Amino acid sequence: MAETTGPFGNDDDAPRKERPWGVIAAVAAFILLGIFALWVTHEKSSNKARQEVMTALDKELTEDEEAIKAQRDKVMDLTRQIESLRAAISSGQAANGKAAVAEFKQLVAQQHTERDKFTQMAEAYNKKVAQYRNLEQ
Repeated sequence: MAETTGPFGNDDDAPRKERPWGVIAAVAAFILLGIFALWVTHEKSSNKARQEVMTALDKELTEDEEAIKAQRDKVMDLTRQIESLRAAISSGQAANGKAAVAEFKQLVAQQHTERDKFTQMAEAYNKKVAQYRNLEQ
């Protein structure tokens, strides 16, 4: 009598409960859909923020481009003044040679200053353009 029986018969004959695969699949699907919804929401907000940054950067680039053009025109105007003054000094048409040479030196110094300013503006503009292109990708 080594056989063990419970009050309803042999324990080996009892039906085994199977795992509720339908419930597990439903919970897993619900969790996955929740994760997907969070991801979509995050991507939308990220894209919106990126678009706002790109819009602001585009406006800055437009303003910077206009400022660079104005600065380039200023440098070109100084260059024309220097060349015409150089020609006048060389040909002896300058009324006061010493004053003309002093004005020439002043214009050259001003041209160098304005050219350096133009170079810095162009470098800053190029960095912003690179940043804008990175955001586009």
